[in-house]
Amino acid sequence: MANYRRLWAVGLALLAVAVSVEAVKKGVFMATQTSVQATVMDVDLNPKPGTGGIVTYSFTTHGERHDVSETLAGAAPAALRRGEPTGVAVSEVGSLLQYSLLAGDRSVARQFAEAGLGALLLASVAGLLAAQGFVRPMIQRRLCRVGVGTAGRVVRKRTVIGPRENVHYVEYEYTATTGPGQPLRGRATVSQALWKAVREGDALTVLYDPARPRRSVAYALCPYRVVPDRIAVT
Repeated sequence: MANYRRLWAVGLALLAVAVSVEAVKKGVFMATQTSVQATVMDVDLNPKPGTGGIVTYSFTTHGERHDVSETLAGAAPAALRRGEPTGVAVSEVGSLLQYSLLAGDRSVARQFAEAGLGALLLASVAGLLAAQGFVRPMIQRRLCRVGVGTAGRVVRKRTVIGPRENVHYVEYEYTATTGPGQPLRGRATVSQALWKAVREGDALTVLYDPARPRRSVAYALCPYRVVPDRIAVT
């Protein structure tokens, strides 16, 4: 599960970077855009009504004609007619030419907002998966090495139904000598076999961080084991 989350975290992080670059481009586009007139040359609608299509149009900047095609979603393409004029937003920054047909409720500001929100969402999900796939295993390994041991017990088991596979959780309770005094709770994600083997009320050894008592790991429920240091004998 940790490896699965790591792969997804890396993939989503790369995708978030790509979407962020697109959001920056849209931001520059929004700040430097000018509106020019274009002529619709062709409209190729999708078979299903109201689902968009490909619009081919022509516009001129600095005496140079540009014939371009743009894919539009929704009902906007259906309102365009071949040979009719329409508006297009154009931005030229150095050698970078950006353009966007202004049809329906389409605007560069809306495209910028969509790209920015998309990047933020992807980055948030990637960060969550990275925490689960990279940070949590590091914390678990550290607690297995230097954590303070105490007695604990299983207090609850639950399963979250997922689209591809179910996620099994075991919640446990323990008391830390350096903690607030009342019992603390932790949670572990376990395999289905281990989830079935554990029962509520079972005793557990819990390792916790004395500096942060709420940070803990139930030794029997984590994927790591403590082994002696290998000391070379000469």
